Amino acid sequence: MRLVLRKMKGCCDMAQSIQEKQIQKQILQYLSMKGIFAIRVNSGATQITSEKGGKPRYVRFNSATGCSDIIAIWPKSGRFLAIEVKRPGGRLTPEQKQFQERVESSKGMAIVCYSVDDLISFLDSMERLS
Repeated sequence: MRLVLRKMKGCCDMAQSIQEKQIQKQILQYLSMKGIFAIRVNSGATQITSEKGGKPRYVRFNSATGCSDIIAIWPKSGRFLAIEVKRPGGRLTPEQKQFQERVESSKGMAIVCYSVDDLISFLDSMERLS
C-alpha cells in the first residue's frame, strides 16, 4: 500500500521554506508520541581520510539505494513501514520509487509525506482498516 499526498494549490508559501529535516523531526516525534518504533536512516556517503594521511575513501551510510528516510513498524500488525519525507513540491527519485516498490512487493507499506499531517492522515486510515 503506497500513499502519496500532494500539496494543495493555494497553500501558504511559508510551507515551501520548510526543510526536509524539520519535517523528519516532526514525524519522528509524532511516531514516538504514538508509541510506534521508528528510526531515521541516513543516506549518502562521505569521504574519509585516515589520521595517518593516506588515500581518501568514500564510505556509504547504508547499502540500500533509494532507502526511505524513516523506517518504522506498524504495531497492530508488525508490518514494515517506509516513510519518504519530501518538502512541499519535492519529488521521488527513480531509486526511491524503486525502493518503495520493493517494500510493497514484500507486503510492507510505503508512504511519501510532505508534512506530519500527511502521516497523521495515513495512520488514521490504517486505524480504520484495523
